[in-house]
Amino acid sequence: MESLSEELRRAFWSPGFQRAHFLIGLLISAFATYLVGTNFLGYWWFQARIIAQLLDMAHVPYTLFDMGRARSLFQIFPLKYTSGGPTFELPVPYKRPDPSTVVFILLNLAIASFIIWRLRKIPFPIKILWFIIAPLAGTTLLYNAFWSVPHRLTWITVDWSCSGVMMFILISVAFSIGVFGLKGPLHIKLFWMGVTMLFSIAWNVLRLAVTIATLYHVGTLAFLLLHYLAGTFIDFIYLATFAGIAIGQLAEAS
Repeated sequence: MESLSEELRRAFWSPGFQRAHFLIGLLISAFATYLVGTNFLGYWWFQARIIAQLLDMAHVPYTLFDMGRARSLFQIFPLKYTSGGPTFELPVPYKRPDPSTVVFILLNLAIASFIIWRLRKIPFPIKILWFIIAPLAGTTLLYNAFWSVPHRLTWITVDWSCSGVMMFILISVAFSIGVFGLKGPLHIKLFWMGVTMLFSIAWNVLRLAVTIATLYHVGTLAFLLLHYLAGTFIDFIYLATFAGIAIGQLAEAS
């Protein structure tokens, strides 16, 4: 009976609202945005050095160089983005993504968007994040499909579009809106935000290394599916999972 009553209590848990914690979340979000916007280049090179070690282990030949022209987060909006930063040059001819592959990826993102929007169990702030992550992936794919220039080599730059550094901002915003305002201990909220950010660092390094190795060893199709489709889904899944665990622990503590 105790377990049943506990389940009922959690099912009908009323989260309430903690204004002070919500404001703390907003401050953390603003600080994270400032930190990412001003210290991006050092983080990109930190990623690139680890990725280079993983590529050596995977026997992928590459040249790592600085493309330059890297702009801060506050300089690239609204439409001033140019690729720049640490760049891996691979001995693989670069071709524009095949139109059928582009349509397949965009169709899957659209279907996933409809399903996520309809699922009531996903908190609204987490749904909003999907509708930020998915269009960014789709926009990058369309740019590469229509405006990129074929070349005898492939350049993959660790920058705003593929480093995952923007996830720091999205994680802080998601937790400040969807978690920090809920009733419950502050240490639970801070702990799971920190865990999510640490996981994001590890995941994005691994993601880039695996996608680059896939491009060299398997080919362009596998690279596109892994980078634009699987990567987008996993970004959303781990963020929603950690936020959900945090909300569950807040329910237990209240």
